[in-house]
Amino acid sequence: MPVPHLGDGPAVPALLRELNERVVLDAVWEHQPVHRAELARITDLSKPTVSLSLESLTLAGLVEEIAKDQNRSGRAASWFAPIVDAGYVLGLDIGSQFIRGQLENLAGKTLSHVDLALKRTTVKGVLSTVHDAIEYLLKNGNVPRERITTTVVGVPGIISPIDGEISEAGSLSAIEDVGFTSQLSDHLGLAVTVDNDVNLMALGERARGLGQGVDNFAVVSVGSGIGAGLVLGGKLHRGAHGGAGEVHLTPFHLLAKDASLFDPASNGLQTSAARIARKRRGTSLKAPYDPVQVFAAARNGDLAALEVVGAEARAIALYLLTIAAVVDVELVILAGGIGTNEDLLLAPIRQLLAEHHPIPPRVETSSLGRGAVLAGAIAVAQERARDLLFTTRLVQNRS
Repeated sequence: MPVPHLGDGPAVPALLRELNERVVLDAVWEHQPVHRAELARITDLSKPTVSLSLESLTLAGLVEEIAKDQNRSGRAASWFAPIVDAGYVLGLDIGSQFIRGQLENLAGKTLSHVDLALKRTTVKGVLSTVHDAIEYLLKNGNVPRERITTTVVGVPGIISPIDGEISEAGSLSAIEDVGFTSQLSDHLGLAVTVDNDVNLMALGERARGLGQGVDNFAVVSVGSGIGAGLVLGGKLHRGAHGGAGEVHLTPFHLLAKDASLFDPASNGLQTSAARIARKRRGTSLKAPYDPVQVFAAARNGDLAALEVVGAEARAIALYLLTIAAVVDVELVILAGGIGTNEDLLLAPIRQLLAEHHPIPPRVETSSLGRGAVLAGAIAVAQERARDLLFTTRLVQNRS
């Protein structure tokens, strides 16, 4: 059987050709715009090999030749750039109260964004709200549904690496063990990847936030729940069962009667606030002791609220000390509705870590805020979209 080849160029085994084309495509994305000679230098491939790869990538609609460089002397060089609208990606963040979504092209340009209140926490309520969010994103982004290459969705809970089932989803327990990913894909008419929301936060920080260039860090989200996303050795660490970072499972309440040993998520904070408010007179704190109210009162000098915040800082620090002791991360990024109260929490947490750990990690609050999950979902979706487009447009079409 003859070895496949392109044009009049030399015959190249199919696998080697595909590897070369992928190397050239990645180099075009990283160094765009870039000319042939520079691609040969960057990739350490011969100029004929680079030319053949560019020919294939151009025919597949993944790369385009752009205007000649007018500043070069002698023969003008052909410059190449990726086609950023070869596909589009969707990212979704399904929370206990809101669903957030974003539509971007392959280069990270945001075409539309939406925040919708979750109708109901039932499966039907979640599916219906997600459907409305997608319809809004596509309409306002002016992108047909069939042009969506990948969709990545963040949810609370542990995602089984075996069957994709969700567990430990907290207030969204309705999506547990019901084949939610399949239901979501069927309901939307899109291929969907579902991942843990805090893991996506970590990937978002790695791609667009404080985790850029940091190989070992943790994102700890404290809000309606508490969880951690771990990046170790530059890669997301999921654990044997997909449950790495589920620090809320730590049974501190069984270890001691110390009141500071509590889950610092919203329910724990509210219980702590109720206990402290009963002991102090003249406090403005009232049931149901909403965390927003507690932090606002602390900023106004309410002594009971300041005591609650101090207890909250100690509780969070205990979780961070546990993480630091086990995986020795360089950086901890605090996120979530509670964790991002940096003016009240950051200093005491840093002090507690310094007192109890010989080499404490640096602690910061997320620069991405509520967009951290979406940033991670989009980063994952873009990487997978480039892989998928390369496979379907170039490799499969040629076979």
